[in-house]
Amino acid sequence: MGSRRFKTVLFVVFAVMAAGLQRAHAEILYDYLDLGTFGGRSSRAYDINNRGQVVGYAERTMTGTVPVYEWDPADPFGFRITGYTQGTVTRTNAFVYDYRRGTMVSLGEPTEHSEAYAINDSGQIVGSVGFSDDKKKAFVAKKGFIRSFSLPSGPIDSSVAKDINNAGQIVGNSYSPGYAWFSTSYHSLENATVYQSLLGAASHVNAINSQGQIVGFSYLNSNSTGPVHATLLSGQTVTDLRTLGVGRNSYAWDINDLGQVAGTSEYQQSYPSSMQHAVIFSGGTIQDLGTLHPGEISWANAINNLGEVVGQSGWAGFLYKNGQMYDLNQLTSLPAGWSLYSATGINDLGQIVGYARDESGATEHAFLLTPHVGVNITGYAIDVTTLQFSMASTVTPEPGTLVLCLAGFGMVGLFGLRRVKRQHRD
Repeated sequence: MGSRRFKTVLFVVFAVMAAGLQRAHAEILYDYLDLGTFGGRSSRAYDINNRGQVVGYAERTMTGTVPVYEWDPADPFGFRITGYTQGTVTRTNAFVYDYRRGTMVSLGEPTEHSEAYAINDSGQIVGSVGFSDDKKKAFVAKKGFIRSFSLPSGPIDSSVAKDINNAGQIVGNSYSPGYAWFSTSYHSLENATVYQSLLGAASHVNAINSQGQIVGFSYLNSNSTGPVHATLLSGQTVTDLRTLGVGRNSYAWDINDLGQVAGTSEYQQSYPSSMQHAVIFSGGTIQDLGTLHPGEISWANAINNLGEVVGQSGWAGFLYKNGQMYDLNQLTSLPAGWSLYSATGINDLGQIVGYARDESGATEHAFLLTPHVGVNITGYAIDVTTLQFSMASTVTPEPGTLVLCLAGFGMVGLFGLRRVKRQHRD
């Protein structure tokens, strides 16, 4: 009888302890911030630097007298005003959001179409101004001022700046024709190096690290058809990063300062491309990051200098760390009807940006996730008031969790003592 009672109490005790531990894992690991819009319906965040500054675009709806634009490659900004009209229009405006100040600042003119794709730790921003892929001009910006420019005269009359490193080196693309380019100067693209081909045909670059290594993808055939492979350009050496298994296509989207590349690869022969997984290209190997759920496709959008990757699997943004993929929707508290659709950037402090969608799928909002105070899912603790970080090895439990666990151990000790006294009396 005593043995049965002891087992019953142990069951209750461990149930209480398990509830406490479960609560520790269910606590909010990231604080969610909706960055909003400029009054329009949607916004997206694309990048975040180590100062917590975020860039992307946000829609702005304007009613009244609005300008009508016409594409003009000769114009410094790529288009000129041809007249005005009365009505309601929506424009996408590039923005920079300062985490410490809590403000979103529009770059350029409200009536223009613009998007910001990357920001370095000095606050230098790159992106594009224009209306479509073949009618855009690259821009650089700092302190809210956009300076737009195109590439040297020649076959290229449109350009998009995709990334900038801390040395001010910029990479980007032209869609007419499909050339990639690299500039060593933040102030001018006049001396930019244009790559008409990397692996044999039209190429596209997406990112550059502090060592000047550039990643993107390139067609393998001279007529720019057929397979596309992820590509690494290091100095004058071009490396085909290949694909998983017998996959046909692969793409490189980001590279950290260690040379680790985040991207996507098909893992079997398929056309059109559908069976693809997020991957890390590193040291001649390809690591398959898998998916959140079986049968999904996934792709990796960004990687920080700790090797942490963010991207999208199915309809959810993810964080990949230490061999495990986490659904970001399970690590934070979201408004009803919203979900984190895609994670697009992560800095070395573990802050994550991307965009969320409402349940209709028609509205998107840029978001910022900041690790909750005392939480260690990413391997370090953050003081969010100063954005300083330090290495940590354990998750700091909430006081309530400690109370539950200590209560459990106390019950075990108390019941054990009572059993000893009773046996002694018997």
